[in-house]
Formats: sequence, C-alpha cells, structure tokens
Amino acid sequence: MCALVALSSTVLSSTALAQPSEPMRHHSRSDVRQNIRQRPYTPTIPAHYGYQSSVPTAPKPANLPAKTPSLSVPAAPKVVAQPSEPSPVVQPSYAPKVPMTPPSPQGASEAGWKKFVPTYVHNARHHPVIQGNLWTGYRVDELDWNIAGNLGGANPNILSELTWRKLQMYEFGGTINYTHPEGLLKNMHVDSMFVYATTFAGENQDSDFNQDNRQGEFSRSYADSDDGQATSIKFAAGYVIDLSPSHAADGGLVAEGATKIWLTPMLGYARQTLDTTMSNGVLVIPEQRTFDGLASTYDTRWDGAFVALKAAAHMGRHRIAGRGEYHLADYEAGAQWNLRQDFNQPLSFVHTGDAVGLEFGLDYSYMLYDHWGLNAGFGLKDWSVENGHDLTIFRDGIVLATRLNEVNWTSYSYRLGMNYLF
Repeated sequence: MCALVALSSTVLSSTALAQPSEPMRHHSRSDVRQNIRQRPYTPTIPAHYGYQSSVPTAPKPANLPAKTPSLSVPAAPKVVAQPSEPSPVVQPSYAPKVPMTPPSPQGASEAGWKKFVPTYVHNARHHPVIQGNLWTGYRVDELDWNIAGNLGGANPNILSELTWRKLQMYEFGGTINYTHPEGLLKNMHVDSMFVYATTFAGENQDSDFNQDNRQGEFSRSYADSDDGQATSIKFAAGYVIDLSPSHAADGGLVAEGATKIWLTPMLGYARQTLDTTMSNGVLVIPEQRTFDGLASTYDTRWDGAFVALKAAAHMGRHRIAGRGEYHLADYEAGAQWNLRQDFNQPLSFVHTGDAVGLEFGLDYSYMLYDHWGLNAGFGLKDWSVENGHDLTIFRDGIVLATRLNEVNWTSYSYRLGMNYLF
C-alpha cells in the first residue's frame, strides 16, 4: 500500500511541477481506492472448500512491503490536475496481464471449465473413455459330475461320481473397457476381460456305485489335484445409461464429493476353461492301496453367449462397480484315465451338454492420482449342466454312451490390483 501511495504522489507531483500556473485537482483517498478497484479481478476460492485451480496466478514481486499493523501510511497530498487530463490509473506491476475468467457452473464450455478442476473430478463427472485394470488374487474352485448306468438315467441312476474340492489357485487378470464419447455412437460401450489362474492345491474323490441314490459303493479313491489351470476370455458390448443425480448433471461444474452413477446393459461372448490333473492316488474301498503313476486329467470348456448388467458409481476419488452375468453355453470335457488299460489313450471319454451360468463381481477403486488408482474386488461363479452325454471310448474302438446327469462348477476369488483411466 505504501508503494501505491508513493507512486501516485510521484506521478501527480510531476504533473503539478510541469504546469504550475494551472489549477490542480485534489485526489482524495476515495479516488485512489476507486482507481485501485479498476484492476482486473483475480478469483480466489477459499481453501476450506478443497478446490485447487489448474490456472496459476502471477506471483507478487518480492520487493512489496509486508502488511504491518503498526505501519503508518501518510495521506496523499491534495493535487489538482488539469480538467482535460484523465485521472491517472495506478496499475501494479504484479497484476495478471490477462484477467482469469472464473468457472461458470451454467453455460461454461467443456474446455473452459475443465481447466479449473483436477482430472479426477473431471473423470468423476464423465464416464471415462478408456479404462484399464490389472490384478492378481486368490481363487478357490470346486467341480463335480456324475453319470448314470444308461442313457435313460437308470441302472443305477448314479454309477460314478467325481468331486474336486478346494482347488486353490493364483489368479491373474485384466480388463480393457472403451466408451465412445461423441457422435452417433456416443455412450456405446465395449468391454473385454482376460483371466488366467494356476492351481497349487486341491483334492479329488472318485466313487462308483451299483445301486440307486449312491448306495452300494464298491470303489472309492482319493488323489491330489494340485496341478491345473483355468482361463476366461470375455467380450461384450452395450450402452451406458447415465443415472446421476441432478446436482451432477452435464453442463454444471461438479464438486469433488458429487456422485455419478452409470448403468450399462451388455450382450457378450465368453469362453472359459478349467483343467485338472490327478496324482498320488490312494484306493480306500474295497481295499487300501496306492496308485503308482497316476496322472489322469479332466479338462472342461464352457463356450457361449451371455447377457450382463454393469453398474458403476464415482464419488470423487472413490469408485464402486458391480456386475452380473447370465450365461448360456455349450459344455465339453475331455478326459484321460491313464491307468485304465481298457480305455483309449490319450482320450478316454468325452462329456457334452448345455450349460447355464451365473457370475457376479464387485470392485472398489481409490484414485491415488489423476489417472492411477488401486483396486480391490470379489468374484463369484455358479455353473451347472444337466442331462448331458458321456461317451466312453474303449481301446478296441467301441464307444459306450450313457447319460451325464449333472456337472456343477463353483468359484470365488479375491483380487487386488491397479487401474488406469485414459
């Protein structure tokens, strides 16, 4: 303030000395204040709102005197200027050359308001165009199937049953999603996912019966199932529906805490596999003995279309997404029973049938930076096959057909990873 007063005094005093014969105009303090008000407005949002502008303001020069409560500022001398001359306007050197335009919640252009908000707030306002996600996790699968004695489902109704329990796996996966931002295809969404899991622990039970309803068990064996893998590939397309509250609607500036909600129905195609290997077999019925050299395999494939519904909510740095899928698929499985000398090798029997599956997923993300975030999720699968076919291939070329009563596959997984928003 002292520099402004001194500058004003110097300019006005020079004018008075140049023309001493002319009457001079007095400038009161109100005139000086009025002149200072003519400086361009620099918007400043209070810090407690948590708003950080992306347009920096010009710094004040270091030689400005600090505000001191005890500093006494002398009054400016009363000087009368020439009537024909305009009043001098004091323009501090640290004033910005181009006045900033404060963000306008109403009618602001995309480019105009976007520069005033952090990227993660902008992304919370609009559905991200491209999202990528990578994760690793822990997964547990269980699988069982049983066959009847004939195609009619009798003699007996359950002849043989195999069960895989606690197939523990390390899972690795990723997703890439794209949403078209504009034009005729605006809000069209493409979704892709790939998952690979490798088994490190599990167990198997094989039981045979000569009476209905699992009675008359004449053979039972156990084996390890700690070698195998699972894969999943999915592609889907849909349309993003914006269900956001009115305070976060398009056209307005969204604060950090505003919520955006999207619902995306999709139609897709998926191929999933689960492969198992049995080893270290032990027979317990009718007698107890080991199976040397056991290395039997049972490999499954679930292949077909699905419909899905995905919901997502973005609240500043927090993101929650849920997904449900209903699958209709063709089921195929091929097995090698390597210790059965009467069976064909390497393909001993084949299973076919129509499968139905339900899958659910829930994910939470926290955006650490504008584009990077951490992700935690949970996944669940429940698949089944009923009234399929079992084709057993014997060494001499004979193929025996019987009914595949059912196949059941369940899986749950926990995962941690990171996501990136483009």
